[in-house]
Amino acid sequence: MNKLFLITVFTLFWLVRVSAQQPKQKLLQLLEKSKPDSNQLKILNDLGEFYKTRRHGKNAADLDSAKTYFLKALALSHLVKDESKCGKGTIWMNLGEIEIDNRNIPNGKAWFMKSVKLFQDKGNLEYEAKTYERLGSYLRDLTKEGINVAEYYKRAITIFQKLHNTDKVILLSFMMAADKMYLGKPDLAEKECAELIVKYKNTRFKNLEMAYYLISFLSRYNGNLNKALSFALGGVRRMSLTNDTSKAETLYGELAQVYQATGDIDNSIYYYKKTIFIREKIHARQQFIFRTAGFVIQQLITKNKAAEGLKYIIGLEKKHPPDSEYEAAIVAQIEGYCYEALGMFNSAEKAYLIMIKGLGRDSSEIGKIAHLDIAKFYGEQKKFKQAAFYSVNIRVGDALVLKDLELLRFKIDSAGGAFRSAINHYQRFKVINDSIFTISKTRQIQQLQIEYETEKKDKDIKILRSDSLIQLATIQKANSIRNLTLAGVAILVLFLVLLYKSYRFKQRKNESLNILVREKDDLLIEKDSLLVEKQWLLKEIHHRVKNNLQIVMGLLQRQSTYIDNSIALSAIQNSENRMRSIALIHQKLYQSEGLNLISMPEYIDELIQHLKDSFDLGTRINFDKIVDPISLDVSQAVPLGLILNEAITNAIKYGYPDQSPGIIHVYLRGKKDEKNTLHIQDNGMGLPKGFNLEKIDSMGINLMKGLSKQLCGTFEIVEGDGLLIKISFKTETFMASS
Repeated sequence: MNKLFLITVFTLFWLVRVSAQQPKQKLLQLLEKSKPDSNQLKILNDLGEFYKTRRHGKNAADLDSAKTYFLKALALSHLVKDESKCGKGTIWMNLGEIEIDNRNIPNGKAWFMKSVKLFQDKGNLEYEAKTYERLGSYLRDLTKEGINVAEYYKRAITIFQKLHNTDKVILLSFMMAADKMYLGKPDLAEKECAELIVKYKNTRFKNLEMAYYLISFLSRYNGNLNKALSFALGGVRRMSLTNDTSKAETLYGELAQVYQATGDIDNSIYYYKKTIFIREKIHARQQFIFRTAGFVIQQLITKNKAAEGLKYIIGLEKKHPPDSEYEAAIVAQIEGYCYEALGMFNSAEKAYLIMIKGLGRDSSEIGKIAHLDIAKFYGEQKKFKQAAFYSVNIRVGDALVLKDLELLRFKIDSAGGAFRSAINHYQRFKVINDSIFTISKTRQIQQLQIEYETEKKDKDIKILRSDSLIQLATIQKANSIRNLTLAGVAILVLFLVLLYKSYRFKQRKNESLNILVREKDDLLIEKDSLLVEKQWLLKEIHHRVKNNLQIVMGLLQRQSTYIDNSIALSAIQNSENRMRSIALIHQKLYQSEGLNLISMPEYIDELIQHLKDSFDLGTRINFDKIVDPISLDVSQAVPLGLILNEAITNAIKYGYPDQSPGIIHVYLRGKKDEKNTLHIQDNGMGLPKGFNLEKIDSMGINLMKGLSKQLCGTFEIVEGDGLLIKISFKTETFMASS
């Protein structure tokens, strides 16, 4: 019972999370495109959550993947300030849960305590308490190993009491009671839940419905169905009182199971389907959706609707493809029920064997029920050896399951000639069955159902009476509105007469205004025509400037063929490259729709390609470019292009003598304050020893300094591994005419 309770309460209540997680592939695509910001931090956290929670059993490979993404998120969280659920505190808790799943308990607790210390330093009592709560909840299945879970719950309760958060106090008190259940003390668990109900029954605080749920669960488990139904209905009523539907799927699921146990098939199916609807809506784990669907189908089979049940589970499987062998085994178990009911015994046997492969290793009652299912199947087929094989080690505490097991063992022993043992099993079956379905209990169950239905009808009657009073008030209000409307109509007619006279006066006035408007429109059309003509002329100017520069470059190229002096030849080539950098800008302006802005990524690409071609670099020198999408006015683009030309040319000529290979980095990054940074860095020889930057008299460097001043920016040369030139300047906006 303890394992089943762990699955149905703790795992369901704490780990079935409402999630907007996106599919893994989409998250990976988003991660690849993202920048190191708060959005990337969220994507890394979502990927970690995906791998941490996607399977029933903890898969080692999944946990390793989850840990990798959370560690990446932690590294990024030191750079990105994020106080949301993606912050350091939450990441530490996620890492702590992974360590606990891997049974590294001290490491796991250490991560959680880092989170506690963070919230203590910030004075955030609420998040400190939630951290203790989450740690206690994650350590719950280690209680039998000596871990004191109650210690963390008590710390959290103390803080929540200071914050006057009674909802949380009730919830954690329930969790402490539920731990007693896990430790094999169901009577103490029920007593503490009953005390909670007495203390808070006449309040509107939330979470008390879970105490009703636990008592219903324990009562149903022990075969006391009238008490189970009473508390299951009480939990649903409590949920309606507080308007808190966060635990609706748990409460409806329990009520459905009670109705199933009492034989109320229609109500059972109704509440099971409500449970499935809610679990799909909140993106609960698929295993819980499948298991609830299995209960629905069992009830349909009871109503001789096995074909409808088979269609239902096949459709659900297509809608939610199983994500693990465990989930596939649950689906196979349900299909086995349908095939057996339809007389398709070979298909049923195959399905049950798939079920045993996936669920047979589960030591909880889910695994035991799987063994009972296949044993009952073989018993019905008169294959008593197989039935005995699968039923031999089944140990259950649920009275309803135990009843079926005793009846099966009676059949197996009878077939094997062990009549004394068979009689003992049959006697135990009768005792359990009679204890569950006594006449008085059946009457009490019926009475509880009648009271619940009567209560619902009384509510409906009150709602109808309220609606009737509302309708009467509405009719009276309508009569008053009608009288007021007639008076208003009379006033409106008088107003319309006056309005018509005013309209005729304004109409005559508007005619004269329309004449002025038409004249204005003619002027605007003429203005637009002049603007188009101006743009055409500007394009033509840029085109002619570019052509003139190309003519000059052609003359320089022709002149260079007649020069033997290497210094003069280098000067001419430098001049040609400088003109080329300016010509590129005018070419860009001529080709673009805008006549005053240059796209720097495109311009820098073309300038670098030209310089590579000019110096015939081939693959000897590579360029590493990171250029943000910045557009500059021509008055800034020209000096920036000349600086780039000068710096790259110097790096090629002097940084890599003797045709040595290398790499030149060109970065142009923009910031939110429109301040830009240009870096040109090579990994070449750098400056000669003893070279004094302060006394330098180089035309190229003096030119770059002057151009930096023209940009209203700063110029800096940094020595190191090669040479780094840094220019910082702010984007300026000019009129096109400037």
